[in-house]
Amino acid sequence: MNVIIILAALAAAFLVVAFSDNREHQSSTASMRAFYIAEAGLNDAIARFRACGEGTIGTPQTPILFGGGSYYVTADTGEGPVTLVAVGRYGDSVRAIEGVVSLGLEGVSTFTAYGDTSIVMAGENVVDSFDSSAGAYLSHPRSTTAQGTSYAGRLADVVSGGTIDILDPRSVVAGDVSARGIGDLNAAGVILGTTIPGRGDQPFPPIRRPDTSSWSPKTPIRLQNTASNTLPPGKYFVSEFSVSDDAVLTLTGPATYVVDTWKVQSNGKVLIDGTAGPVLVYVEHEFEMQSDGSVSSTRSQAADLCFFVSIDNHTGCESDPKGNSNRKLALEGMARMNGSLYAPNGVMNLLGDSQVFGSVTAKRIYMDGKSQIHFDEGLRQAPWISSGRGVANTWGQLQGRGGDPGGGSGGERSPRPGHGPSLLSWREVHADRSPQGRGPVGGAPSPNDRGERR
Repeated sequence: MNVIIILAALAAAFLVVAFSDNREHQSSTASMRAFYIAEAGLNDAIARFRACGEGTIGTPQTPILFGGGSYYVTADTGEGPVTLVAVGRYGDSVRAIEGVVSLGLEGVSTFTAYGDTSIVMAGENVVDSFDSSAGAYLSHPRSTTAQGTSYAGRLADVVSGGTIDILDPRSVVAGDVSARGIGDLNAAGVILGTTIPGRGDQPFPPIRRPDTSSWSPKTPIRLQNTASNTLPPGKYFVSEFSVSDDAVLTLTGPATYVVDTWKVQSNGKVLIDGTAGPVLVYVEHEFEMQSDGSVSSTRSQAADLCFFVSIDNHTGCESDPKGNSNRKLALEGMARMNGSLYAPNGVMNLLGDSQVFGSVTAKRIYMDGKSQIHFDEGLRQAPWISSGRGVANTWGQLQGRGGDPGGGSGGERSPRPGHGPSLLSWREVHADRSPQGRGPVGGAPSPNDRGERR
């Protein structure tokens, strides 16, 4: 009798353990599925940023159904990189992943000339490259085409999501050219690289200028008549930026300028001291450089300066290759610019003998006369500057956020030029965004990793 009681007790204990193990297994499986669903939500949000610049998906009350469960994603689109929080649910299990995303656009720093709808080279134009770490452009060795046009490096590229017209036989692109399709390239000039179509499919994220409500009141910055001045790092809200008549103004980075109009002319010079960090300039209404006006880096590095231009001189003037002449977006005469320019809604005009030492990304690009674009190869190695959002930081801060395509620190994922929005780092958090602890360095998120990849 005692033996029967003992056996019955053992059987009951076995059943309790078995049921407990089964419940734990089911709970663990549900938790892993919730994690995978949250990861799918994060990937969906990044894809939506790539397409339209927005990352909020669903709500806690109306989530997106997926894989037998659901997810929703919230987006913090303040200054700097965007923070996404994806919450996945499967049954009673809830897991959340926080991702920090850079909205880097390939065209801002890795293409020489990127025109969303078209690029026209109507004159004796040159598009080539140089390595700023080896010296200024003029210090580089030169080659000459059979037509007698001189050029430097051959790592430039001209890309459009529409048509490209290279009309003058004396024009040269010392690198690759890519229009939308084979029939969208009209090239009378010299192309020294490939002509593979279809590279121009990169969406243009909208420019989101910094919130200036807490900045000092809007004031003009004007300098002329051989005067000189130096502005320290900081944030500047400017109605009119004007440097002319042999005046010299030095802008010290890291600095952010939000300006209504930007004019540099009559041999006015703007020097960019990017030793500590870049200078970012947001231009709202007018951008004009002419008559020997110049903007240049004291280090001759294009990464020190980036213009984010909100001007729309394209809408309503689609048939005019130069866009709306009443909304200036142009380099004219002997104007010189050393930096990157991003104008997603604008027609960028490079006229006369103007030159860019850096890169240009715009709705359309129009070149005539003997205007030239010299791509600074150092842009492909510089700490990442996002396409039109946030304020400038020191190079060290940019690098610490995963901004160095050459490496970064710890387990951060560096943004990859040419792939639009990039995941800089992630960590698992509670649905209320409190962190869950630390996880492994490097690699992709795992359902068993409860922590951050930093």
